[in-house]
Amino acid sequence: MNIELSLLKSFVAIAQHGSFLAASGVVGRSPAAISMQIKKLEEEVGHVLFKRDARETKLTPHGERLLPYAKRMMLVEAELKTEFTTTPLQGSVELGVPDDVVERFPMEVLSTFMNEYPNVGLGIHVDHTPALMKKVDDGVLALSIITYIPRIPGVQACERLTREPEIWAMATNGIATQKWPLPVTLWNKSWASHEPIITALSDNGIEYNIILECENVTGRKSAIEADLAVGPLPQSQLNEKLKIVPQEHNLPPIHDYGLGMKVCENPGAEVLAVADHLRRHFKQFQSMSNW
Repeated sequence: MNIELSLLKSFVAIAQHGSFLAASGVVGRSPAAISMQIKKLEEEVGHVLFKRDARETKLTPHGERLLPYAKRMMLVEAELKTEFTTTPLQGSVELGVPDDVVERFPMEVLSTFMNEYPNVGLGIHVDHTPALMKKVDDGVLALSIITYIPRIPGVQACERLTREPEIWAMATNGIATQKWPLPVTLWNKSWASHEPIITALSDNGIEYNIILECENVTGRKSAIEADLAVGPLPQSQLNEKLKIVPQEHNLPPIHDYGLGMKVCENPGAEVLAVADHLRRHFKQFQSMSNW
């Protein structure tokens, strides 16, 4: 058996990211090319490694057996590179992730980076976007993923990575839209979206009652799922418990939502490597709904 390492890299990327499309952005190959690689790998090991349907890609039992071996071989390759590279990349990078994103952020992306650069340590800090941006400016963080909403001061000077609509969400079988005044949950007053949404509701003649103000998206999402209120959420937050408020309720449109990245001044090579790794990952998605 003579298995090429490139085949194993694609195999691990699919296993970690859940689809051929997501893996394509990680390994830098088209989904069709990755599909051919997996076919070749399956021929080499003599077993089907993935079970695919319209919704998801899962490892077969044979794929689960292969995965730890593939990861170990990739780790050995990284160690060899480190051992025999004249100037191996090393150091530590403090990375920020917004609290409204952390529960959806694909941590496997960072795991892939750490496997590739075993001498670079990563520290992850969770906070809301304005605080994360200040921490980058103050030198506490080397770089940060941020919530890209143009109304947040300083955001438009940052690199934009993704975009998606922010929508009005309600409980799937809820009745909150039938209540009057309309119960709503919003970002708190310090958030750039708070006042524009309040103004839009008033301009549309919608009487409202704020049930919950919260910086953390998890709290607002829980209130909506419990049918206490309706509220704005990034579209990628929708699940089986949530749906978009029907247009017949005439709720005002909300701005686009997305992710950006802020990098410190004079970043070192290790910081640039993390930034480029994140950039390559998010480049494949037109919307965070595809995470």
